[in-house]
Amino acid sequence: MILDTVKNALIIGLGTSGIATARFLCNRGLTVFISESRKIGDLNPLHLTTLKKLGVEIETEGHTEKFLDTPCLVIPSPGVPLDLPILQKARDKGYEVIGELALLEDITNVPVIAITGTNGKTTVTSLIGHLLKTSNKKVFVGGNIGTAVLDFFIEKETPEFIVLEVSSFQLDIAKSFHPNISILLNISPDHLDRHGTLNNYILAKQKIFTNQTGNDIAIIGADDPDTTAAARPTKAKLLRFGESSSYEATTGNQKITLSNIFDGDDSVETYDLSKSNLSSKINCSNTAAAVLAVRSLGCSKSDIQRGLNSFTPPSHRMELVAEHNNIRWINDSKATNIGAVAAALSNFNTPVILIAGGRNKGCDFTLLEEAVQEHVKEIFLIGEASQAIDEAFGHLIKSTRVETLYDAVEAATLAAFPGDTILLAPGCASFDMFSGYAQRGLVFQQAVSSVLKKLSPTDKKTQDKVML
Repeated sequence: MILDTVKNALIIGLGTSGIATARFLCNRGLTVFISESRKIGDLNPLHLTTLKKLGVEIETEGHTEKFLDTPCLVIPSPGVPLDLPILQKARDKGYEVIGELALLEDITNVPVIAITGTNGKTTVTSLIGHLLKTSNKKVFVGGNIGTAVLDFFIEKETPEFIVLEVSSFQLDIAKSFHPNISILLNISPDHLDRHGTLNNYILAKQKIFTNQTGNDIAIIGADDPDTTAAARPTKAKLLRFGESSSYEATTGNQKITLSNIFDGDDSVETYDLSKSNLSSKINCSNTAAAVLAVRSLGCSKSDIQRGLNSFTPPSHRMELVAEHNNIRWINDSKATNIGAVAAALSNFNTPVILIAGGRNKGCDFTLLEEAVQEHVKEIFLIGEASQAIDEAFGHLIKSTRVETLYDAVEAATLAAFPGDTILLAPGCASFDMFSGYAQRGLVFQQAVSSVLKKLSPTDKKTQDKVML
């Protein structure tokens, strides 16, 4: 066990994960230090108060080597660059550098279901938790969303299952992390500003399988060749989902068909999504992964179907904001990479007016050319990446750069005709203009409401386009 051999720990980065790790390690009797790059005035005062009570020593405005004089376990928070000089110094001294996920083996024997992928992680994580609860199971749902897993294990009762969303950042330093069920949904270019290359990003995702054995299960989106290739080294039992009838879960026509998921069992099960909030093409795929997981854990077909019918997906994911005169406004603010944009566009067989832009995460927008040509009739661009996206698509479709998201909504609304969909699918991070994708989605919703109220039904220019 990792914590049996160390007395001191250095945490790099004081975000949600960092504060949870500090509380957990102090609770286990370790002496904890924290090194943070931000100024002390920029930190959460409640976090500082908590750490003072715990006796944690903090340095701010950079990472010095003063805490490395004492042998310690070094734990970077997710998102901290792994090439920081202080981390290399720690490695040079022979100190172990691990992530929070590696600590799970010290605190629980509860089965872990871990979900990763470029897109859909939060939906699948939430859905698995919901289906298990619908089946009367005690479950913890968290990780990269909601409650930090180490916070949960300080005081809470032990659940029957742990369901975790895990990112490439977390998996990069997960070390001994061993999920009983691993799920790799899909892979498309993302976070290349962190990983450098697509291959490095894939290698990080692949680490979800590293410590699995033949007694474990690996679930993959098999329509994606990169996902399939990443899973090849796994020793776990492989369950595939996608459009092929040869997979253990087949998607199509708002249904999921399961077959041959249990050894020696050739039965077929069908799950109907037509009356649920999961009927879109994207969510049909996400649901297939979740159903494979919970069915493997012994949940009954009837409980699963009941859970599917009652599930509400997280906000800002293909969320219908308004519909007037057969024009729809869709909020997919969580589409922060090109794979998510392509997946969003694949849901439409009617013209799309796309609102995109933000802070580029190192992605090549030209990879979206085919999807844009097939689905998008006009695009409005915001944020730092607007020029790069304009250069990628401006020769294909009408492309307009605007200053604000409100401007984009207003211009898109004026350009729309009945049958069109106005889709916010930025393909970028939000931090150039917003605090996060959630704020961006809320601003979009507010802008849609404001624009629709502002347009006059007697205005000849808009009368035939928007019916209020």
